[in-house]
Amino acid sequence: MEVETFVVPPLGNNVYLVYDADAKEAALVDTSLSAANVLPRIRALGLALKFILNTHGHADHVADNAAVAKATGAKIGIHEADAYRLEAVAREARPYLSAPPPPSKADLLLKEGSVVKVGSVELRVIHTPGQGQTKEAPSPFEHVVLGLAGCTASDVVAVLEKKRQPLNRLEIDVEYDRADDNPRVLTRALLRFVAHGPVEEAALRRAIELSQEKYCSVSAMLRKSGAAITWDYRIEP
Repeated sequence: MEVETFVVPPLGNNVYLVYDADAKEAALVDTSLSAANVLPRIRALGLALKFILNTHGHADHVADNAAVAKATGAKIGIHEADAYRLEAVAREARPYLSAPPPPSKADLLLKEGSVVKVGSVELRVIHTPGQGQTKEAPSPFEHVVLGLAGCTASDVVAVLEKKRQPLNRLEIDVEYDRADDNPRVLTRALLRFVAHGPVEEAALRRAIELSQEKYCSVSAMLRKSGAAITWDYRIEP
């Protein structure tokens, strides 16, 4: 097995050409903006590029997928959880790219343990969530939504405690919309409060009103940015 590394735009990304020199078959791990560098090398080595293997779906890693696939006929492989991003990146501007990359489409949906062969070389997939949309933590935007829910929840609980209301548990579900175009800001949020315990309805309603109209700084900040924030509630045992 031979491996050649290319450091390419847009962010000094590492792109790897992996090949079997005897079988003249190769795979390219990520494309970034590598077509101008990688395609001449593939031709010089007389290789048949069989696969483009994306580590994840961020624009800086898949920008030349379409160009390289068109030039070589290579099949594109990416983990199944990130495959949707190959088309989504075409709608997302990035400051490090002069224009969104053209969309591409996965020919191979990879999973943990999937094996891709080029000649006698076997490449085995190890799934490590966290970098693409195959994530183990909330995105920065989701942290904003969580902050909204946490801010108002703490207010409501505190007010009900002061009113000596027998609240056993409070849940908040948040339904929200984002703008279609970048920057994709929050445009609407519906806070659904579920109070568990023999809480008086008037006390719960007033606690939510105080939070939303006076205390919750996250709600105030988002409203000032143009987001429409509404709420409803129900009481359960």
